Amino acid sequence: MNINDASVLDMINRLIASDRLNKKQILQIVNLASVSNTVNELKENNTMNYFTYPYIYMVGPTNRCNLKCALCPTKYDDTDMPKGFIADELYYSLVDKISDYAVELWLYTWGESLLHPKIIEYIKYANNKKIFTNISTNFSLNLTDEKLHKLITSGLGLLHVDI
Repeated sequence: MNINDASVLDMINRLIASDRLNKKQILQIVNLASVSNTVNELKENNTMNYFTYPYIYMVGPTNRCNLKCALCPTKYDDTDMPKGFIADELYYSLVDKISDYAVELWLYTWGESLLHPKIIEYIKYANNKKIFTNISTNFSLNLTDEKLHKLITSGLGLLHVDI
């Protein structure tokens, strides 16, 4: 990514115009672009001239799933990790800690995000902090019209449906 590339500047301008970024997040993107512009220099000198936080975060709201897909390790239930949901306090604390730097939050890992009873609240909370959210779902749950409406109006940025 080169900060002088028209596509990068256009992306930043669109995010600013949509009120999705705060000043710290804009600086974060500029720092990332600056770092990428000096990768060769960093490799040669073995030094770091810029420091930046990650801007994309992944938080798994649950490791439960309603399916047993052949290629997914979740189907085997062979880990010592208990099945469950992330604690509310942990989720809100994580979002608060990353909100100055996060541009995007992926609310999925090894489970069906829509099984979490508070997923819509979680999306709204991140959206209120101007963090773009996305979830991945198998979309095979029997969702009510009300839940679908709440999901659509929650501020969710991207709904990835696996088939």
